[in-house]
Amino acid sequence: MPAYFDSSVLLAILKGEENGRVAANLWQAHTERASSILLEAECLTVLRRVFRQAAAPLPKGWLSEQRARLQGYLEELEIRRVDEGIMTILHEQEQLSDCRTLDALHVATALLFRQAAPDNFYFCTFDKKMAEIAHAIGLIVLPTR
Repeated sequence: MPAYFDSSVLLAILKGEENGRVAANLWQAHTERASSILLEAECLTVLRRVFRQAAAPLPKGWLSEQRARLQGYLEELEIRRVDEGIMTILHEQEQLSDCRTLDALHVATALLFRQAAPDNFYFCTFDKKMAEIAHAIGLIVLPTR
């Protein structure tokens, strides 16, 4: 089953968040995984921020280890760069204006991937607002609320 993953799912795994097990189960349940190049940028930025702003110092190799883990996950994804096709969807889908810009680009990218696999294509996110927009546009959102 093909699925699009936004950054919130992968960060839950990498950061060991409370919903990390749900995220890992979503990842394992879908053998065809897709995302935007934005996922790499967002994950790298957040991991650096976590390392720099941790309440207690993290181990010296923590960031390198997380970057290596991130790279491993990225290798399991089909990554799409923001291009004219995504921008066309962004122009056509007025509902995307109801969320943040990067979130709108994630949803637009998922819609482009869905064109190649219209049946049983899933959009995986923990972001409530993005999930609402994706659902309103017709994507099947996981995890279900």
